[in-house]
Amino acid sequence: MEFFRATVMPSKKLFRKAGDAFVHKNKSLKVLFIIGMVMCLVLAPVLTYISYITHIDKLYISPVGIIFIAYYFFGPSYLGNALFKSQSKKNLNKETLYTFHENEFRLSTVDSNIVHDYSAIEELYETNDLICLYVNKNAAYIIPKDSIINPLCDVRAFLEAKVGKKFVFVKKKSTGAAIAKFIAVIIVSVVLSLFASGVSNVMMDKPQTFSYGEYSITLDKHFYESDEIEGVDYSLISSDATMTVNCYTQKEVDDSLGKENATLEDATKSYCEDSIIKNPKKVNHYTYNVEFYDTYDDVDYYNLVSVQQIDGEYWITHIYCEKYMEEEYAEKFEKWISSIQNKTNKA
Repeated sequence: MEFFRATVMPSKKLFRKAGDAFVHKNKSLKVLFIIGMVMCLVLAPVLTYISYITHIDKLYISPVGIIFIAYYFFGPSYLGNALFKSQSKKNLNKETLYTFHENEFRLSTVDSNIVHDYSAIEELYETNDLICLYVNKNAAYIIPKDSIINPLCDVRAFLEAKVGKKFVFVKKKSTGAAIAKFIAVIIVSVVLSLFASGVSNVMMDKPQTFSYGEYSITLDKHFYESDEIEGVDYSLISSDATMTVNCYTQKEVDDSLGKENATLEDATKSYCEDSIIKNPKKVNHYTYNVEFYDTYDDVDYYNLVSVQQIDGEYWITHIYCEKYMEEEYAEKFEKWISSIQNKTNKA
């Protein structure tokens, strides 16, 4: 005996609507929320590492937030679409007739016929305008209430009796609640992005020692070796700062200055004169530091140069960044310069 029937024209919009309702009520959204956060927390250090090996700083910030927002807001609808897509793609636009009998219900299209026992239904969901019969992750059926034709019984009571479970009503969220959720997720996304930024800074700001022969200097992991700069013996660059090193023998310095046994002070003064700089700072008996500004291609730069006489050789270490970043880097430059070592000497 047939108790009621419904004729439904499936659509992707219908699947998404029911799927979104199911995901919200089934608390899968909370699972998605947790997975999304885990993705961010895992992805942050991964992207940080990628940014390190590819030398692209701050790679981690935008993608983490964007992925999180997209995953949180669009995941439920598409997951719901997959959960409730009971027909194959070729049947999405085929009219389906649902008929409900004493011990079974049937789905019929022009070229197929599926029969289910009521015991196959795992959950019953309803919204204001839909009934959702959830069988499993590959089979779930959506029936608009207004498509039910001439029922001979109370549809809800009939299905609850046959399935042995109560309907779970999924209340549509208000526009205000949806906006509040959106704002909350944006805030969480920003916080996680900042957390990712913090993770990156902790990882990338860790000291790393770079060596060139007997010479070594400790910077941070933002730097990497480069051969792009001409006229220097050794160079390290990051997205914000550049360091170069040149080494000269005593003979090269003597020849350059036109005098024998030139001193560190002579070499420093010559460097300053060539660069139109005054007042170098003597750090110790084998080190002078020179701080100055210059302009190249209409860009102003802040510079710190260390001129050192180590084991009969003259080492000139030059670190610079754009002038507007001086406040951020001045102290770091001093620290990095002070880390220079050569054999047993330390500047």
